[in-house]
Amino acid sequence: MDYIQKELNIGKVINQSKTTSRFIIQDILGLYLISLIFNGEIRTPSKLESFNDFLKILNNKINGLVKSRKLKRLGVIDKENFFKVIKPYKKVKNFTLDDNWFIGFVDAEGCFHISFRGKVSLKKSPFRIIFDISQKGKDNKEVVLDKLKLLFGVGAVNKHYHEDNWSYRVSGLKNTKILINYFDKHNYTFLTKKYNSYLLWKFIHNKLENLEHLDPIKKLNLINLSLTVNTYNTKKGKS
Repeated sequence: MDYIQKELNIGKVINQSKTTSRFIIQDILGLYLISLIFNGEIRTPSKLESFNDFLKILNNKINGLVKSRKLKRLGVIDKENFFKVIKPYKKVKNFTLDDNWFIGFVDAEGCFHISFRGKVSLKKSPFRIIFDISQKGKDNKEVVLDKLKLLFGVGAVNKHYHEDNWSYRVSGLKNTKILINYFDKHNYTFLTKKYNSYLLWKFIHNKLENLEHLDPIKKLNLINLSLTVNTYNTKKGKS
């Protein structure tokens, strides 16, 4: 978040706790600039709806500011062109696997899981390796999750245990390898601690491919590592 604030030179970062921070923009100019960046780039129906509701309020404030004397006192002469009303997009932007959008989406919403079974039967694998991403609302399911299944050609979209929530889930070494190939192609451009979770998840995936879980000692090490996939907090660095 500090990176975003410094790059855009707007807003501020507030530390809410030891592990949680929030990036906030409150001034009209900052809100206007960030809205210009977002407008036309949103990919999920629910977020587009809420963003367009926000734009209505922002545009009203812009109109009020343009009609006031505040800009003139600041030395702005051509105030009608200084703040132009932002025309909202009615449709979400299409996405493919040829850009980094999905990585940003995973950064915010995705989860990497690995677990090992206590008792192993001939019908069940000794481990479970899963990628999961969830969205609320049927529109998001149809526009985003169903399309992810189509684009990757693996996984399934099912109802989540929370009401009106859906999940796109990919499991198994072969299927999750397809996701790994995508992430590696885009050079791990995660920006949050999800980066470390992915690297550890991928590391264990490689060990499982090499059948190291069949060795009792190595399996114990993999089990311990699997418990830290979503709490792995080393400094960011590729390995």
